[in-house]
Amino acid sequence: MFKFDSNFVAVANATIDDFRISKTQLQALQPAVITDIRNNSRYAGRQDQEAYFESGFLPVNDADGHLAALPVRLGTISWTEIRPDWDPFNMRGVDLETSNRLEMQWAIFTDISTMNTGGGTLNLTAQKDFGTSGDRIGKDPKGEDYWALGGMSLRGAVLPSGNQVGLLVYRAYFRVSDTMDVNNTSAILDDVTVTLLTPPRKLTFIIDY
Repeated sequence: MFKFDSNFVAVANATIDDFRISKTQLQALQPAVITDIRNNSRYAGRQDQEAYFESGFLPVNDADGHLAALPVRLGTISWTEIRPDWDPFNMRGVDLETSNRLEMQWAIFTDISTMNTGGGTLNLTAQKDFGTSGDRIGKDPKGEDYWALGGMSLRGAVLPSGNQVGLLVYRAYFRVSDTMDVNNTSAILDDVTVTLLTPPRKLTFIIDY
């Protein structure tokens, strides 16, 4: 019952008592066909509509929680991504560079009232600035698609604040590995961090006599 719906080796999002009853029954005493198993799984796969997690940042001061009085210049965005190294369905190890993974995208909206609903990759609308990490599956540490490359620059984009409030939106697309027949162990997005570029200021004064 649980062979194709739980990860006995490293249980992540399912336990032995976490199961679903399907209205579709497989024919009795017949060989298990992978397409039938895939169609009856509650997990998303390569053929399904892509899924993403979306969140954002307002130009808010950490000290008091109020909106910044002036526009804020952005530096970088980084995140912690955990990729699975085990395929529970096929019971085999997988390479991290081609495993289930995340693709990060970001966009700056100058007016939060103009935002529209999202969709697939690059389907953001009405944004002022935009960037994407791309699908990082490379093995070369010097390559732009190196799987463990890390974050990316926001290219000094300005987040409006004051009379008109903007919003930094980021989306984490959960990509399914081409080697995964049943996606019952997805990548994990642990945290997202955005750095701000503060205006230069004089911190000390030295007076020589």
